[in-house]
Amino acid sequence: MINSDALAQLKQLKQEIKASKPIFQGTIKATSTKFGFVILDDDREIFLPPDEYQKVLPGDRVEVALLNADEDKPSAEVERLIKSDVSTLIGRYIVKGKGHFVDAEMGRANRWIFIPPNKRNGAKEGDFLECKLLRHPFKNDGKAQAEVISVLGNDQTPGIEEALTIRRYKLANEWPEDVLTQVADIQSQGIEHLVTAAADATAIPFVTIDSANTLDMDDALYAEADGKGYTLKVAIADPASVIAEGSAIDLEAKRRATSTYLVDQSIPMMPKELSGDLCSLVPNAPRLALIATITLDAEGKVTDCNIEKAAIQSHAKLSYNDVAEFLEQGSNDTCDALSDDIKASLKTLEHVTKLLKQQRPESVLPDRPDYRIRLNEQKKVDHIERINKTAAHKLVEECMVVTNHQIAKYLQAKQLTGLYINHAGVREDRIELIQKVTKEYGLEVTAEQLRAPGKYQQVLKQADELELDIPLPVLINRNMERSEMTLEAKAHVGMALDCYTTGTSPIRKYNDLVIHRILTAHLENKVQPNVSLELAQAIFDQQLQSRSAANDLEQWMKCQFAETLSTENKGQTFDAHICGINSAGFHARIEDSGIEGFINTKELKTTFNQDIMEHASKDKRFQLQMPVQVKIKGVNWDRKQVNFELA
Repeated sequence: MINSDALAQLKQLKQEIKASKPIFQGTIKATSTKFGFVILDDDREIFLPPDEYQKVLPGDRVEVALLNADEDKPSAEVERLIKSDVSTLIGRYIVKGKGHFVDAEMGRANRWIFIPPNKRNGAKEGDFLECKLLRHPFKNDGKAQAEVISVLGNDQTPGIEEALTIRRYKLANEWPEDVLTQVADIQSQGIEHLVTAAADATAIPFVTIDSANTLDMDDALYAEADGKGYTLKVAIADPASVIAEGSAIDLEAKRRATSTYLVDQSIPMMPKELSGDLCSLVPNAPRLALIATITLDAEGKVTDCNIEKAAIQSHAKLSYNDVAEFLEQGSNDTCDALSDDIKASLKTLEHVTKLLKQQRPESVLPDRPDYRIRLNEQKKVDHIERINKTAAHKLVEECMVVTNHQIAKYLQAKQLTGLYINHAGVREDRIELIQKVTKEYGLEVTAEQLRAPGKYQQVLKQADELELDIPLPVLINRNMERSEMTLEAKAHVGMALDCYTTGTSPIRKYNDLVIHRILTAHLENKVQPNVSLELAQAIFDQQLQSRSAANDLEQWMKCQFAETLSTENKGQTFDAHICGINSAGFHARIEDSGIEGFINTKELKTTFNQDIMEHASKDKRFQLQMPVQVKIKGVNWDRKQVNFELA
């Protein structure tokens, strides 16, 4: 039996050992493996062995001690749990022997968490569950426990995939009572009094160009030639004049930060009574707008931009397909019925778009098509459509780019605080690698060229003109920084612009709504709204969450569809191209459906060259963008990953 003196000495020894270790705070990173990482507050990523990773959950704030701190690759052990935001879990009910678990999804991580017998509440194996976390693993020797709150359905429940995604990503899908009350008040008052008080620009034949079923229309276009150049007018919906800052609707829109577009439904940033009606530029109805009038010379260079508030009226709602057919074939039933002014405007818009594209370096990178999942009556994938960009898509895209660029320059010129989208070019930690690879193939580039708008695009063009046997422009582009939202206007290297913001989607994105408030305050000589870096980061993070939810849902449903294809059409081959490579193999994307799958190169006996992202053997080479033919081998449901084999 240990006496009190021995216990005291042991306690003191433990304290001394702990005091001798470097202690840091950080956040647990989700991984799909048994081991994990902690991101320290100084941005270092430290390895967590499996036993330590089992003690924590993704997103936990922890205090860790570094082991082997003097070595190149130290590891960590968790000393203290500071904070955990995990309170509910979404996952599938798993039975393993006598053990019952929820296979909870947490970002990239999956964790089996034990459900005690008296906490199962009638759930059955295979059910999708919402659970409450009863015991955190750190406080229970690495063994967490959960209680079933509700059974959400199973694989056969129609729409279960979207329902789970909404819960898993905590997407707001219902409106608070105070929001509904405010919407009712706005509807009862109408917007006629606001429209009447605004400058009248309803005679300008603006038209909206969007998908046929779109209701939340943010922008409308008009263009005309004057003999010396062109005038492009972009009318942008103005919800800022309808929704007061700090109101219930505004606070909910800030929380959502963006509209989320899932496979079978959209979750709008603001109620549909506003986003699809009173604030939307619906045809043949006066609506409030900010109008950016952009003057261009005969070559398409912008010479002036003026911004004003006015009431406008969209004279027609046109689909991308209608406009593309009219521009490419000279005729379309819908467009042919429009006034001569509108038809002339569409032709001028097409010409202005071509001139605007010439003002920015042409991209040599391949266009990536969009894909649209179509569901059957059971809410499962019926087929997947490939959507290629039409001339109308490119027209609208170019008009939005020039408008957002000019809004950013306008904010700068008026010395207004703004929310800017910056992009720094190639990652600083990858510049030496890019310089090494390009030099080997006869192209010497500087760090400045890789991080400067215009110069970066020139590097890609020079790389493309070498006509090498490796896709050098794609390799360079794979090493780009992520864009960021800040209060400081800097270059957007990826778009070859000296500054950039977004203000053309105020119905769908909260940062665009903030830009409208800034512009409105300036135009009306009012106090500027408070804009902070914390606001920018909160918006950016929530928008990233929204995109992750949509992407994960699509991947889930593509896995289901791939499994069906492999069962019903066993042995069928598909045209694909390589879209990603790592040391274990490569990912390929099927051209017709966009389904991505992984091919393990172990049996191919290839050697991996990380510098040029290539697997090669004596008689085979596999590179990015290379066309391949594949068969669907199966689905790894733990990773939601389709596995291919070469045909």
